[in-house]
Amino acid sequence: DYTGNRLFRDERAHNKTIYQKQPDGSQIAKGEPNGVSLRKYDDTYQALNLWAEYKFELPKSHSFTAMVGYNQESKKTSNFYGYVTDLYLNDAPIIDWANTKQKLEEEATIWAVQGAFFRLNYDYAGKYLVEVNGRYDGSSKYASDSRWGFFPSASLGWRLSEEKFFEPVKESVNSLKLRASWGQNGSLSALSGYAYSTDMASSGIYPLTGGNGFTTGVNPASL
Repeated sequence: DYTGNRLFRDERAHNKTIYQKQPDGSQIAKGEPNGVSLRKYDDTYQALNLWAEYKFELPKSHSFTAMVGYNQESKKTSNFYGYVTDLYLNDAPIIDWANTKQKLEEEATIWAVQGAFFRLNYDYAGKYLVEVNGRYDGSSKYASDSRWGFFPSASLGWRLSEEKFFEPVKESVNSLKLRASWGQNGSLSALSGYAYSTDMASSGIYPLTGGNGFTTGVNPASL
């Protein structure tokens, strides 16, 4: 099972300088300086899911089901915005052909996850149930030394409604099951793409290399 999509958008706005012709033949520029703004947005997502299941039975009401699978997903977004003024050529809206760069910025999101999983089920006579699950997952949202984890789970079930002692009340309660389970899960919903990295921020003025000079420095915003 493969899923893939891509969204691409390109927006360009060109502001021209308007020239007013004078009686003597000269021209006077009117309005704001010419310029161009460019915004490019690219969003790509891919997902691959593979799985297989096998069922078999043994004599005396023993039933087994085994399932294994593989999953991977990746997403990449890029949002670029640029705005310049004083174009060298009034009719050429090209970002690099301008005298003044007003704004150039880009935002990006990149993440990927990958994992393998399994599930084993045992059923005896429709009464006693056992299920064991496991996932081994990795995510780029964590640092490389803690990127992978194994997450197991298990459950036990007992269908009391299939026991002989339950027959007197089965007309009133046709199904009753007790179940106990335990498991561990990972979570990615609260993490940004680079939550494990250290931010640098402007934080005061520090003397550097001796002397009487001072300069604005940066330090880690968090550790």
